[in-house]
Amino acid sequence: GYTSAVDMCLGCSKLESIPNDVAESFAQVKSFIGAFSCCESLKEIPAGLFRYATEARTFEDCFSDTASISEIPEGLFDSCHSAQDFSYAFYGTGTGYVVTNTTLTNYDEIVALVSQGKLRTLPAKLFEKCTMATQMDYVFGATAITEIPQNIFDSCTNATTLMGAFSACVNLAKIPEKLLAKTSSVTDIKYMFAGCRSVTELPVGMFSNCESVTNMEYIFYR
Repeated sequence: GYTSAVDMCLGCSKLESIPNDVAESFAQVKSFIGAFSCCESLKEIPAGLFRYATEARTFEDCFSDTASISEIPEGLFDSCHSAQDFSYAFYGTGTGYVVTNTTLTNYDEIVALVSQGKLRTLPAKLFEKCTMATQMDYVFGATAITEIPQNIFDSCTNATTLMGAFSACVNLAKIPEKLLAKTSSVTDIKYMFAGCRSVTELPVGMFSNCESVTNMEYIFYR
């Protein structure tokens, strides 16, 4: 069987639905980079899409800029025990194509787009079985989420980078105190909450288990 699903449906703007994998089609696939990126009309992510994707290593950009998605299934990655890279996996999900740079120079435009996004919540156990995950750069950046489940990264004890993980989440109102409690291997959290204009308070013990962090540049920029 095939081992790569890179850019499989990239830019299929009229694609409205995809089926669950019932034929073990993804059983040997190792990469889903950009697989469903920019599928503007895709309305739902099937809960069993990656049921047999036990060999998958990377989901980078998998659902980025999918403008019509309003929900992520909680058990989506339950079979993906080998997954390591989730960078940009849900960047702009529910929002659409958002042009950003590290310093958010077009911030007013970003606010206008992201604040109206469809994805408002995240499943608490999304990465529960992904204990090998190391990269989470911009994983939920530019989404309209209003809150973050406190334990969403609890199983990601091998994660080393969360750079920009929630960058430009302009509707995010609160950061959980224990969000980084189990991610003691993380070294880079640069831009993690950059552009999160609705956050008005920082938890006292937020960084109590971040002894390995070496880069916190621009973490709360803007």
